[in-house]
Amino acid sequence: MVSQTIPLLLDNKSVVTADTFDVINPNSGEVIYKCSSTSVEDAARAVDSANTAFKSWAKVKPTAR
Repeated sequence: MVSQTIPLLLDNKSVVTADTFDVINPNSGEVIYKCSSTSVEDAARAVDSANTAFKSWAKVKPTAR
């Protein structure tokens, strides 16, 4: 029995969604994890968050990242 659901990472926060999909071990066929599924809204939120983060990260020198 799978007890862990892998969350999405949105706005630097873990988000577990009601809709999930199984991750299956190809060797045994066993479900090893459930992963949170993303919606169009979740994807848009992730893109917005990345754009916001990019504005500050773009100013940081690569050696400091």
